[in-house]
Amino acid sequence: MFGVSLSFGDPISVALHARWTPDLTTNSPQSQCVTSGTVAGGVEFHLVVNYGSVQGQGAVINVTCNYIDILEQTDVHEPQHFRLDNPQGTTYTPDQISTVCSSPPTGYQNYIVFSTPPFWGFACHNTSYLVKASYSYTKVTGPPPTYQRIGPIEVSITVNFNNLTVEAEPEYLINNPGGDNHNTTITFQLKSAQKKLCSTTISIYTSAGQLIRKETLNNLLCPGTYNYTWDGRILQEQPFFYSCSSERSLSL
Repeated sequence: MFGVSLSFGDPISVALHARWTPDLTTNSPQSQCVTSGTVAGGVEFHLVVNYGSVQGQGAVINVTCNYIDILEQTDVHEPQHFRLDNPQGTTYTPDQISTVCSSPPTGYQNYIVFSTPPFWGFACHNTSYLVKASYSYTKVTGPPPTYQRIGPIEVSITVNFNNLTVEAEPEYLINNPGGDNHNTTITFQLKSAQKKLCSTTISIYTSAGQLIRKETLNNLLCPGTYNYTWDGRILQEQPFFYSCSSERSLSL
């Protein structure tokens, strides 16, 4: 359920969003709020409540968020589960809300936003997650003033994570200067729904497991496909070439 307008006629509208930045390579990266689809990177989940008082309809006060709950949707392993109980809200005016939400509900003069830390997205596996938020508020009617507590009310969204991964086919590298038996190039892919610049470390090992080469490649655009050619040199940049069969691995 998204963008709830309560049937009570109360002056309140609510939205639950995943807030993320699709492109980090621009001079001014722009965040966007979504209620479904694919996300990546440091995702922040927030509950945005737009509320106020309307003549003849009473008023809404004391809006609280009971929890924001994030549950991995999988039966392959024990699902990841993150929960933030009683998050503190931050108030905004209609002129300020665009700094934290790209698509807030509208209609009333007050905003309060309850958020998770943005780093939670990096901890998530590349699969779908069900996100739930529960909130309550006080409804004021009268005169004379009467106060009625409404809630808890739950809203939910589902998003799919596609965080940064590196992929390469397993293979052996063979450096044999001057010979015919030669294979020193590997191909690897950087994948993510978030466009960004990355650093990738290439590690080359002998068949006995000895690390003989380690090199970091900087400013690689993700997503993208890259080739790395080993020049045969080993650690400490010694002035000779190493001739052997060598496994390679990639890490970020």
